[in-house]
Amino acid sequence: MQTKYNTGVHQTTRSVFYTLVLFICATISAIDFANAQTKITISKDTGKIDLGYISKTIVGNNKQTEAKVKAIIKWANANLQWTANDYINRTAKEILCKGGGECAEEAKVVTALFDEAKIQWRRINEINIQPEDKGRQHRADSLVKLRGFTNSVFGLLYNDHVWLEYYDNDKKKWQPADPTTGLVGLNTWLRSRVGFGARPMNKIIATKDMLVPIFIVTTTRKDKAFDENRSSYYLITAFNSVYKNKLSALPEWKNWVRLIQDISPKCMGAFEGTVNLHQYTDEIGQIRESYLKLKDEYQKSIKA
Repeated sequence: MQTKYNTGVHQTTRSVFYTLVLFICATISAIDFANAQTKITISKDTGKIDLGYISKTIVGNNKQTEAKVKAIIKWANANLQWTANDYINRTAKEILCKGGGECAEEAKVVTALFDEAKIQWRRINEINIQPEDKGRQHRADSLVKLRGFTNSVFGLLYNDHVWLEYYDNDKKKWQPADPTTGLVGLNTWLRSRVGFGARPMNKIIATKDMLVPIFIVTTTRKDKAFDENRSSYYLITAFNSVYKNKLSALPEWKNWVRLIQDISPKCMGAFEGTVNLHQYTDEIGQIRESYLKLKDEYQKSIKA
């Protein structure tokens, strides 16, 4: 017996099927085209790495400084893998070849891309409070004995970190740009690194463990000297302003300001190799307690 087919139904089914196939193919083509426009293959041969091409490809048609910086930081954060410090001095091309590095190495790559994009920058060295880690203290002690006091910038309750500032030609001011955390712009940085709210998670570094910076200083490009202490700006003035100057009315604020100002010359001395910061672990612990008390007072004040 011959089977009878409903021609209309099958034609409709085939039509829907072909339409779906064409849609999928078009979508895949669009994705491939997008990847072709944005994907950058990094050679393992430093002689074949063109920093100008990489920077130009990342920046694209962006004209404003902030947009250029955000594009480069986003690319670096997504494509450079964080690795522990092995204390080998590498060029930006060498870091790209190995696919990443610790925060200072990632910053070195970004500064090279900034140079190609004509973005003015300066390096930032930071010390921040972190959960107690006896292993970190032991490693730091060993390096202090081997290489001097500059290695006391990390210890039991704290660690060091490197990021950048860029000069925003549109806003006429220096702004944070951190390749490791992916943070760009003052308010974003303040809320994520100093603020009392939820901290953003990051695949590269545990930013939630970076409780609060206690010292921030710029490094000049020519002689790598530590020049401008930015601690008061970020940790007092800007910190207060992002909370609409309500922090300065809290009982703990004066103590916070005093502690930040008191620790600054000791941190500077550690970076310069003249002070063993491990001798001030108790003082750094007091800063941690002051920050937590300030947070508690602020949260209670907004509930009142």
